[in-house]
Amino acid sequence: MSIPSIEEFWSLPINSELCDFYKSMICSLKVSDETKKKLSVPLLMQASPGYVNNPGKGVFFVGQETCGWGGNAETVGDTYESFLRDSNREYRMMEAQSDFIVDRYGRSGHKKSPLWTAFREVVHVKTDADAAYRAFLWSNVMACDYEGHTFRNYMSCEEENEFIEFSKRKFLGELSILKPKVCLLFTGPNYDYILERYFDLPKNWEKNDIRSLKECSNPHEPLLIYVKMFEWKECLFIRTYHPKSLRMQRKWKIVNIIAETVDNLMK
Repeated sequence: MSIPSIEEFWSLPINSELCDFYKSMICSLKVSDETKKKLSVPLLMQASPGYVNNPGKGVFFVGQETCGWGGNAETVGDTYESFLRDSNREYRMMEAQSDFIVDRYGRSGHKKSPLWTAFREVVHVKTDADAAYRAFLWSNVMACDYEGHTFRNYMSCEEENEFIEFSKRKFLGELSILKPKVCLLFTGPNYDYILERYFDLPKNWEKNDIRSLKECSNPHEPLLIYVKMFEWKECLFIRTYHPKSLRMQRKWKIVNIIAETVDNLMK
């Protein structure tokens, strides 16, 4: 099995739909010129052949923030400001993300990373080509980072609220187009207040709307699930800690449980 060409990615109608969506909103962030110079380029998605060819079985992996991922510095630069100046910005960043996923998921140089190790375990990726033919996609809960780290406490309250709403529009728009069956949120509790805003959840959502999986009935276990109904279908959300944190806590069994849960859902 060979790695698909970029032409094969662009031949998929869903990627044209994603591109049109990004064009409609990705320049709408209303922050100061100085903040635009400090925010990274936004992470834009491109669906793989494997995702499209397995309808109803999509797995959407969601991390926290890019935190240093420089985007595509040779083309659109590495800041939101430089991104806005590029007339082909959406195309360039979507292509960069597909290259990034194939590289990170498939190649041996990243096998020791907890994040990519967890993702490969869940979708059973062993080679570069596997990464393009599995029904998964990857993004972050926040659209950009701020000078290589989290945005929190570096913006004014007004700009922070605007940035969260911008990220919300992007994230929910992607969900509505991609229609995943499972959404894995490797975000940890520090981003729960963001998820509450995205999905209009109550403040005590972990008590009211989320139930612990049986294997993790201990309330101190870092795994929660939430079933959210969208207009297209039901989507299962699983929120846990970042894989690096799970490894440090010696709770990698959470990843094993998630992998088994996803496997059972896809049967």
